[in-house]
Amino acid sequence: MIKSFLSESGLENVQIVVSVSDLETVIRNVVSELLAERREADADVKVSRTATVKRLHKSPMTLTRWEKVGKIHPIKIGRSIYYLESEVKAIEEGKQ
Repeated sequence: MIKSFLSESGLENVQIVVSVSDLETVIRNVVSELLAERREADADVKVSRTATVKRLHKSPMTLTRWEKVGKIHPIKIGRSIYYLESEVKAIEEGKQ
C-alpha cells in the first residue's frame, strides 16, 4: 500500500526518521496483532479424543463425565470425537 502510494506520487526514494522507542512500539503492536490472529486460528483447530486423553493425562471415561457436565464439548464427525483446541488448552491451563 505504501509502495503504491509513493510510486503514484512520483516518489521513488524516501527516508523516514523514527525514534527507537517509536520503532519498538510499532514492532510490538504488529507482533501482538499477529499473535492474536494466530490464537484465533488455533482456537478453531480440532483435537482428536485420543490426543486429548494424552495431553490432559486423563482417561476416556473422565472426558465422558466432563462432556455430561459441560466442562468440554464433543464434536462428533462420523464415529470420531474431537474437541476444540481452545477448550483443551483452557483445561490444561486450569481455566476450566
